Amino acid sequence: MSEPRQIYGSNTASLSDFPEGVQLLLHLASKKSNVEASQFLVHFVASLLHDDFVCNLASIELLPAEYRETARDAFDLAISGGLTAAEKAKILAYIMPLMLEPMGFPPAQGNG
Repeated sequence: MSEPRQIYGSNTASLSDFPEGVQLLLHLASKKSNVEASQFLVHFVASLLHDDFVCNLASIELLPAEYRETARDAFDLAISGGLTAAEKAKILAYIMPLMLEPMGFPPAQGNG
């Protein structure tokens, strides 16, 4: 996994409860400036955390550099067993509203 990167323009207090390795990932997933990349990242993360979600790994290469690197870091963290079941559940609970928002559900509260 690469060196930790700074998170600019985010509510870092809301992300501080998460493992350091996923804070940037959650920030980018909830970022509204690049909706398409953020949505891909949300679905990618869900696919790493739960068997009910599927994502095409090759699609990572189509992401902007910062998102691509973060997705690779998340993949490394997930396959190395670096997250507990409780951490996975907490991350999934954070991103679930982000997954539902484009389908017309109310916007996520406190994410972003």
